[in-house]
Formats: sequence, structure tokens, C-alpha cells
Amino acid sequence: IVDGHVLPRQELDALQTGQFETMPLIVGSNRDEGSLLTASWPVDSLAAYRVLMADNFGDAQSEAMRHYPAASDAQARPAVAAAFADTQFNLGVRLLARAAARRGPDVWRYLFMRRRPGQAQGPHHGEEVAYVFDNLRACWGAVPDLACRSVAAAMGQAWVDFAGGHDPAPAGADRPWSRFDIARDNHFVFDAPLAVGAHWRRDAL
Repeated sequence: IVDGHVLPRQELDALQTGQFETMPLIVGSNRDEGSLLTASWPVDSLAAYRVLMADNFGDAQSEAMRHYPAASDAQARPAVAAAFADTQFNLGVRLLARAAARRGPDVWRYLFMRRRPGQAQGPHHGEEVAYVFDNLRACWGAVPDLACRSVAAAMGQAWVDFAGGHDPAPAGADRPWSRFDIARDNHFVFDAPLAVGAHWRRDAL
């Protein structure tokens, strides 16, 4: 709530103008931020997909449909999920990382990619939290597999390092987690194996 005191302006305006407090930052998103959160939406046909894209993108509908194409009823729901993920999560992550990096160097961006065994979609929004705390049993009652356990150990160590005022160093990583650079658009990939990447969903974003 923009109250003029604690929050004097909309966060988008603050980020774009650089009028915000700086601090060391870890920011990231998950491979599949959209499918679970749009699962109940009535978008199982091309007609419903086109209506939703028109309602949300207006004059930019044609451009949006190029980035989130659907040529059949079966493709409508995945296209909507991808559009939702980008507009509600992925674009904001990139904006926050860029805005913070312009003000200071201590910004690290991640992409969480690890799916549990047998998981056809995901990882969904919020699934990385148990990995950050290296406590998979809290979510599933048992550790899914050795690969998930190694990713949890890597994330847990990185966040402990960061909280202690150090550069985050994921346990078991062959390559360092480099600070976010606007030109490189880089991120660290939490999956098995651990990796580095760049330009996540660049064209659509």
C-alpha cells in the first residue's frame, strides 16, 4: 500500500528511477512459475486463449501471441502459463536485478530448475524454499533423491554464506556464482548438475 510515508511510491517507479535503498541481494525465479498458479483458469481452448491475451495485452496482443504461441487447444494452457510466469515473476526478477546492479555490485541472480523425480511440470513458485533451508523433509516427508539433496546442500550453503556477509558459494559447484552483470544477463542454475547460464527467456522478456 503506497501510504506516502513507509512506501512513498510504487515499486516499479522506484526501481526505474533508482529511488530505493540498496543492499546486497539474491534474487531469482523458478523454471515453471506459471502452470500451477493458472491450473484452474478456464483456458482450455484457442478461443479462450485469444480472449485472455486480448484482455491482458491490448494493442500488443499480436506481439504477445508471437512470444507465447498456441496453434491448438492443447497448446493454449501452456502458452497462458508461460505468459503469466513472465509478466508476474520473471520480468520482475530481471528488473529488480538490473535496478540493484546499477546501484551496487553485490547482486546475485539464480534460476531454480530442479524437478523432483517423476515431476512432469515445475519446479513451481515457492518450491525452492525448502532447498534454501536444506530441509526437504519439511515439504515431502522424505528426501526425493540424491540429486535433490545435493541441490539443497548447494543452496543452503550459498544462502548461509550470503547471510554471513560473504559471496554465496554453492556447495559442490565447479564454477563460482558470479555477481549479476547487466550486459551478461547471467544467473546461476540450481539443478543437478549445478551450472551457470545467461539470458533466461530474453526474447519474451
